[in-house]
Amino acid sequence: AKVSQGSQTDVSGADSGWVGDVMQQLSPRVSEMCTRVLNSRVEPLVQGALAALNLGRKAFKFTRINLGHVQPKITNLRTHHAITAMQRIVVDFDFIYDG
Repeated sequence: AKVSQGSQTDVSGADSGWVGDVMQQLSPRVSEMCTRVLNSRVEPLVQGALAALNLGRKAFKFTRINLGHVQPKITNLRTHHAITAMQRIVVDFDFIYDG
């Protein structure tokens, strides 16, 4: 697929428009998503490793997960038009979390 270089926009400031609005709405959900991933995927892996070392399977559990109140930022937003059978627009960006 041939991809043409598109425009680049920095949306890290307060005047980030629609991307800032989306990030503001997603920010509280990021903590919920991380909690689910840690509880459903990481916790069982650690528990299995502890059981293999005879340290008890239930010896490890996440009890509180707090990612802070700092809203993540999107920077270096770039769009590319992909010339393929299905016309697509590819969006690249940097996701910065400093919580």
